[in-house]
Amino acid sequence: MTTRKMRYKLDPREVFRSAVLIQSAFRRWSLEDSRRLLDIQPTMPPPPLAVALFFKQRLVNPGKIDVEGEAMASISIICGRNSGLTVGPIVACYNEYWGKLPADDSIFELLKERYVEVATDMDEAVLAQVMEHAQLPSQAREIMRQGKLEWGSDDMPLVDSHDLLAACNNRIMELKKAAEGIFTGRLEFATTRRSIQKLAEEVELELGDGHTPLRARLLAARTAHRERMELETQTNFGWPPRGKICELAHAVRWFAIELGQGHLAVQDFLNATLRELKRWEERAEEALRPIEDAANELRRRLALKPEPPKLIKNALTDELNEVLAN
Repeated sequence: MTTRKMRYKLDPREVFRSAVLIQSAFRRWSLEDSRRLLDIQPTMPPPPLAVALFFKQRLVNPGKIDVEGEAMASISIICGRNSGLTVGPIVACYNEYWGKLPADDSIFELLKERYVEVATDMDEAVLAQVMEHAQLPSQAREIMRQGKLEWGSDDMPLVDSHDLLAACNNRIMELKKAAEGIFTGRLEFATTRRSIQKLAEEVELELGDGHTPLRARLLAARTAHRERMELETQTNFGWPPRGKICELAHAVRWFAIELGQGHLAVQDFLNATLRELKRWEERAEEALRPIEDAANELRRRLALKPEPPKLIKNALTDELNEVLAN
């Protein structure tokens, strides 16, 4: 978002604060030569003190304030700007004098007319940013949020009949239709739990502030995916599952990711896989038992005291290495 040049605060109180500050500074400066010649202390208070005294008098004697005169002066300064004006100062001026002046005072009508003009400029400026940078509804909404902050705009317009950022909202509707088409195409290829969840999060982010049939389609996709995974736990390896342990272990991890570790089908598959693992371990132990017995016997003969003769010892060692190598 392009930064606007006017960054200082512009509202009625700041206008009068600046006016009093400048006046007091000028008066103090205009008497400086006389004070120096007479060698006396300054007869005018410092500008910050003058501002404080001015607002103190307003608080102590509110009945002496010329509200209508101040309002006209504020409006002429604020609304008279031809460039750099945002809606924030106009709203601040309206709120400052609402309740202090009659509701039908012409000042409020002037403020409303200027508000509509500036709000229209804001709509055009923000729309240009949306058209240039936004490809998704969420990006457009973020640009609009930043634009409202920069222009000092509230969510509720000052003029009820004026629709804030109407062109931007129309552009968001167009982006929503385009995003819905893209998401519908991606739904066909969302075949895992993570991809479906990611797509659902994107749908809520981009289309969540309105109705979309994609929510029902995503729910149906989740249900179909769960049913397919439950069927695969029962059919991919038979039941009870049989096969290589490495394949069963990979499958149980995949099913746990897709269905969740607490799913009954995953628990049943895990328990069946553990039973299959135990069965293979028993078969391996039975197949290796003769080899282990032969190796232990050779080790026992090599460990006899006194040691066997060298030739016999070498033969036993070669036989032990052969048994372990096989």
